[in-house]
Amino acid sequence: MHRKKTKYDERSKTEDTRTYEESAELSGYVMDLQEFDKLLTEAQKDGSVTIEKNIITRIEGKVFQLS
Repeated sequence: MHRKKTKYDERSKTEDTRTYEESAELSGYVMDLQEFDKLLTEAQKDGSVTIEKNIITRIEGKVFQLS
């Protein structure tokens, strides 16, 4: 006899970790976000995008290549 799956059964393994370093999946996301932050900061410094308060302008068509 099979029991019905519950939300608990389907939840992500990332919910069982305390820090992103404990999860390969979360660690990958954090590394991507850190790289994106670096590239966005560089784009802001070279003037190709502008960040004012919480709005990014001139980003349309800009490509950020994550390694």
